[in-house]
Amino acid sequence: DHKKNGILFDTANPVDIAGQILDSVEDKELIDKIKNQGIEDVQTKFPIEVCVKQLEEVYRKVLSAV
Repeated sequence: DHKKNGILFDTANPVDIAGQILDSVEDKELIDKIKNQGIEDVQTKFPIEVCVKQLEEVYRKVLSAV
C-alpha cells in the first residue's frame, strides 16, 4: 500500500519517481511508519518457524539428491 509499507510510483515517469523519493527523504515520520510496517509485515507473513521449516526441506531435498 502506498505510503503504508512502501512507496509506489509510475516507473515510466521520472518526475514522479524523483518526487516520491524527495517526499520520502524529507518525511522522517513517513520513513519510520514504512519501516515499522515493513517489520510487522515480515514478522506476520514470514514467521521464523515457517521459514526454518521450508529451508530444512530444501536442504533435505538437496542432500538426498547427492
